[in-house]
Amino acid sequence: MRIVLCDERHPKLDINVKAELIKGELKIAGEDLSKACKESFGTRTYEYYYDFDRANTSKLFKSLDRIEGENDLDVLLRCYNGSDGCMKLREHCKENDIEYTFTSY
Repeated sequence: MRIVLCDERHPKLDINVKAELIKGELKIAGEDLSKACKESFGTRTYEYYYDFDRANTSKLFKSLDRIEGENDLDVLLRCYNGSDGCMKLREHCKENDIEYTFTSY
């Protein structure tokens, strides 16, 4: 199952971030196609990926406060949606010693 954490389009901002669980491992893929990206990175397209292994995926989901009936992706969506969701996720991981691999192009 895949969810959309962010799908925002504004004159200087075009961000799309998706998350999915694959065999117990969280995978997040983001893409920024904006003028702001061009100004910051020199290219109009910026792609980035967060990959959590099984142990750190479990650690992440155990560290999040849940509302009754929420599944793992529901709680992720509630906590980390929007254009600042990835920043909030990185901060949470740092505070809770949760490791992930980050790749960008």
